[in-house]
Amino acid sequence: MLNYKRLFWKIGLLLFVVCEVKAQRNYATNSVLSSGAWYKIAVKQEGVYKIDVNFLNSLGINTTNLSSANIRLFGNGGGMPDENNAVSRMDDLFENAIQMNDGGDGIFNGNDYFLFYAQGPNRWLKDSANQKFVHQKNLYCDSGFYFINIGGTGKRIFTKPIITNSTTIVNSYNERYFYENDLVNLLNSGKQWYGEEFSTQNGNTVSRNFTVDFTGLINNAPLTLATSLAGRSVSANSSFKVQVNNQLIQNVNINAVSGYFLDVYAVTSSQQNSFIPASSNLTININFNQGNSSAQGWLDWFEVHGRKNLSMNNASQLFFRDWNSVANNSMAQFNITNTTASTIVWDITDPLQPQQLSTNFNASQTNFI
Repeated sequence: MLNYKRLFWKIGLLLFVVCEVKAQRNYATNSVLSSGAWYKIAVKQEGVYKIDVNFLNSLGINTTNLSSANIRLFGNGGGMPDENNAVSRMDDLFENAIQMNDGGDGIFNGNDYFLFYAQGPNRWLKDSANQKFVHQKNLYCDSGFYFINIGGTGKRIFTKPIITNSTTIVNSYNERYFYENDLVNLLNSGKQWYGEEFSTQNGNTVSRNFTVDFTGLINNAPLTLATSLAGRSVSANSSFKVQVNNQLIQNVNINAVSGYFLDVYAVTSSQQNSFIPASSNLTININFNQGNSSAQGWLDWFEVHGRKNLSMNNASQLFFRDWNSVANNSMAQFNITNTTASTIVWDITDPLQPQQLSTNFNASQTNFI
């Protein structure tokens, strides 16, 4: 898969849709996969991806006189399915809208290509009441899968009409980052996995560093660090000390366990704290204070949230969202700095049907409403 390297930017606006849940569902007579030739591709992370003629040829697709209108892309996003059985679900594979660049001749050849947005395997779930996001790592797969098909008329990304009036100006956005590395299942059962171990056993260490690049952070704006840590300390309490750039942010207590095989094996503790960082280049140090020499600790995950300037900062793709402008009757004008005349903005509120937004460019700034 070729990652798209030109300048592309997308926005995930927050829209709220009320879905009617019906008592009885209607199912497709047969899957779209039941006929025709299908070519499966995988993506490891969220992004806009580029498919060109050479890539289709490598899949075994005959591109001689291939009509660009016949190229279609299917997939349901790649995120982990909701465990709530009452949630409405898509039946069969959903066709995704793509942006076709064929030079206007209707034939997919030469240097032609198409672009599509992929969510990747992990998701951010919105918490509207608290105006924040919580990450959800896919427990079962590390890739999102899409299927290319040739035939019929494919769905395409269209441009939304121009909006001329705004009620608020947006020059910054909510940035989010998470780290979760599933390495060990303590009970060899269930879906709870943990990451790096903190101990003096088996070559481990009680102190580890994690780096996060938060370039573009607004000066003197607070960051929020959320952590989930676990420990097994028999008959004695243990604790974690969490520092960011040598600044103490969290003291996380881990209560002792009995060690009896029918009791709790390990204790998990979550904490969230806000602070003003000294630098946008973050070094997060997690240190485990053992209650005794046999105590063990584990990192489950951590998240970092903060506000960044709405600027490209030499990035090839920028994903952004803004809680501050979400309100009744609010119409926001977003101003993106350090852009070029070729900057394009996609609204990915519906990730399977992105829409291109009408923009204005002037003096290295792109804006849209």
